[in-house]
Amino acid sequence: MAQTKPQWPARSSAELIERLQYFSPAARNVLALGRECGSAVPELRRRFAAATILAIDTRPEALRPAARRWRRWPALWRRSPAAACAEPSRLPLKSQSIDLLLSNLCFARSAPPDAVLQELARVLDEGGLLLLSMLGPDTLRELRGAWSGIEQHAPLPEFPDMHQVGDALLRAGFAQPVVDREHLQLHYPDLPALLRELEELGLLDPRSARSGSGTPALVASYERLRDADGLPATWEIIYGAAFGGRARAMATAGTPGAEVLVPADRIRRRDASGPKA
Repeated sequence: MAQTKPQWPARSSAELIERLQYFSPAARNVLALGRECGSAVPELRRRFAAATILAIDTRPEALRPAARRWRRWPALWRRSPAAACAEPSRLPLKSQSIDLLLSNLCFARSAPPDAVLQELARVLDEGGLLLLSMLGPDTLRELRGAWSGIEQHAPLPEFPDMHQVGDALLRAGFAQPVVDREHLQLHYPDLPALLRELEELGLLDPRSARSGSGTPALVASYERLRDADGLPATWEIIYGAAFGGRARAMATAGTPGAEVLVPADRIRRRDASGPKA
């Protein structure tokens, strides 16, 4: 059966763009990184008409539609949008070359995500703006519960919580980190549909997806949660904002007891229901 493209990552990508209104950054070089990065480019082009805009994803197939419309890499210093395939932990960019960086769901298996964040800190100019989204620990709590009754450990990655994300941003050298979160509850027609999506997102290896969908005990355990809309699955999305601060990072590197300070009035928890998958 052909896999369908998960639709909800486009929501978090759009949320990152919406949050630009709170910062009003001036940007010459803009990077859209990760899931749905190509879909973010038209709005980024509208907002930053004079900027160079680059989209980077790990999956070549995700960039083919964009690559047909844009000039091919290398094009960082051209004004037209460009697409490139690369790992978030090894970006083919000059240090401090980006003024605005949107990172959407780039940390599927990074907990804590230090390696990726350190690379983002390297390419972001001092004072530049980072907006990111990543999955939080409540993600797939229904599936984890169903799996725990069958195996000691569910074959799913563990995700950092808001405090860990804030700490990781500070360790990487970012300044003034602020984090918040929202919960989406999506519904799936059956367990194989959910497992196929997890495989497509890189959250579950194909072997575990096949074995899970064929395990009667797991299917029966999850089916107990079915409601009128289908099988529920929670996705916790953590959002973060921070500024490039290379000088501060060098001054505080290795400082014992370093802390991240997040203003209480900037932390929000939002619960929202998304469309059926």
